Formats: sequence, C-alpha cells, structure tokens
Amino acid sequence: MMTMMNYNYEYYPRLVGNLGFEKEVDFVSCYIQPSEFRLPERVHRIVERVEQRGVLQVLQLRNKHDLRTWAPSIGDAYNKAFVNNWEYYPLTEREIDFVLDTLMLVANPRLLKLILHEGEVVGFLFAFPDISAAMQRARGRLLPFGIFDLLLEMRRTKWVSLNGVGILPEFQGQGGNALLYIEIEKTLRDFAFEHADLTQVAETAVQMRHDLENVGARPYKNHRVYVRKL
Repeated sequence: MMTMMNYNYEYYPRLVGNLGFEKEVDFVSCYIQPSEFRLPERVHRIVERVEQRGVLQVLQLRNKHDLRTWAPSIGDAYNKAFVNNWEYYPLTEREIDFVLDTLMLVANPRLLKLILHEGEVVGFLFAFPDISAAMQRARGRLLPFGIFDLLLEMRRTKWVSLNGVGILPEFQGQGGNALLYIEIEKTLRDFAFEHADLTQVAETAVQMRHDLENVGARPYKNHRVYVRKL
C-alpha cells in the first residue's frame, strides 16, 4: 500500500456490517502491468488532433520549485476536477499548503505532470515512487536509519503509485481523458516501472473505469465508505 492508504483484514467488512453499517460508496484501485498497458490507435489519433489544435498542452514539472510555483493553480484544478465526486468538499488554502508540504517529502517532480489550457491548469497526473516497503521496514521509526531507507527506496522501487489523476469535466470531451491516458503510458514506459497502482477511482466515475479496464488496468483493491443510520 501507499501512504494515505489503509489496509484491513478480511473479517473487517463482516464486523462492520454486523454493527449496522451499510455501504455508502466504493473507491476502486487498479493494478497496471506496464508491459501490458497498451492504448488503442484511436486514442493516439485523438491526442494527435488535440496537440495539433493546441487547445491542451502537457507541462512536466522539473523540480520542487516548479511544484511550489504551480501549487495554487493545482489546488484550484483539484477542487474543480472532483466537484461531482461523492461528498465533495473543496480543499482550503491551508489544506493545500499541508498537502504540498507532504508531497515535498515523497515526490519526484519529474513524475508530476500538468495539463494546461491557455496557461491555466485543467488536469493533472501525479505519480509517486511507492515507498511502502521501506515504511514497513521502518516500523514507524524514521530515526536514526529509517529516513535513509525511505530515500533509497524512492530510487530502487519497481512500483509506482498513480495517486492523483484528474481532468476538469468541461475538457473530458475535448480529448482531455485521452491525453491523461497517453501520459500514464509515457510515465510507465519512460521510468521503467514494473508495477503500477492507480489508486481510488470513484465507482461513480463509470467512463474512466470502463476506459481503464479496456486498456489493461485490473481492479484489485476496494476501499468502501460505510454509513450507519441513527
């Protein structure tokens, strides 16, 4: 698992159900085998037309200074991209700052990409080296040696976590989704990862889940939100 992701034993759903809780919504994570992640030619043609029109451009961040510079625009785009999600509530400025400080610890800026329209962020792809193996070895202790193991794991891990993929609704029908899928393919290819985890796609994002399964992403983890009527 990746930071911010929880894992439960198999008996938990039964235990929670016996306490009177019912399913509210599911978030599905998909496993991607990079060698099998192949986009159909139709998607490539769509992206070629998008690039020719110049409506959308991809910006790959170069360093952490770029990340800080674009942070306010990223936060604004994040809030707008998930406006139709279950229990949507926009991030505050303080929350955006907190998330940024957290990302600074584990982010490789070269794995962070933005989609721009007329200089404004309208989409994003955030990929992170999966350092969960080092976190497990540290057993909750970063000092004195855990922090060094985490830094080494960022370089040697074969897993990547795609833990932030979104496009503003108004650009999804203008080739925005296709552009995101192409950038996922490039990230997996260019950095030679052997495994990828696309985390927590809302079950309400029916089109995106359908698209991902069609190109080889396999649902393999489910995070469920429960509700109990009082």
